[in-house]
Amino acid sequence: FFFLMTRRPPRSTQSRSSAASDVYKRQIIAMQGPQLPIAAAFKINESGMNLQFSPFEGDKLAVVAAENFGIAGRGRILIFKLTPDSKLILVKDIVEKDAIFDCSWSEENPNLLVTASGDGTLKTWDTLQGVLLGVIQGHKGEIYGCECNHKSTNLCLSSGFDGLINLNDIVANKVIQPFFGHRGVVYSATWHPTESNKLFATCGACLLYTSDAADDLLCVDLGGRRVIKKKK
Repeated sequence: FFFLMTRRPPRSTQSRSSAASDVYKRQIIAMQGPQLPIAAAFKINESGMNLQFSPFEGDKLAVVAAENFGIAGRGRILIFKLTPDSKLILVKDIVEKDAIFDCSWSEENPNLLVTASGDGTLKTWDTLQGVLLGVIQGHKGEIYGCECNHKSTNLCLSSGFDGLINLNDIVANKVIQPFFGHRGVVYSATWHPTESNKLFATCGACLLYTSDAADDLLCVDLGGRRVIKKKK
């Protein structure tokens, strides 16, 4: 079981018709070797954008989706239970008014899920009750990625179309620190797996940004593999 996502152009810079056309053109995928039949475990009308297993329960899976590849329309959060015979049971279905591009489970509470939305908001949900707990409006444009910190469980990164990486407090529902200076859309940001104060991000300009949350921001050219600038 998996969801296949093709990257779509940002809604902020494309007309609806041209963006959809570009997405469909990129859906032609060449496959090498024998093609194995794949049976869908669960079907939805929206495009699957991302998914993540719970760090607490190995059989619980969150999937986020968007209509029309996120160009226009609603979003959905689906919580599944995986049975021993690999079947999916839908236990919660939450419909949102805007597209959802990414999700991240809290490392403290097994029911808390953070989502990245097309309207520029980072949202925290109680997936057991299906209730919205908090909203952070920290981006001007779509948020493409989010990730909760594995040690400081109130912290969550968000990255988006506006070129920002935000350090957010999902308990206080506010942006603690924005990181500026990125060239192009920031598609993804992640925490270092063992050093919880270090973050990494990559953007549309083919640059990798690394940072200590309390120190400087470094920019690395992925082609030349060298540091090309350093900013406070």
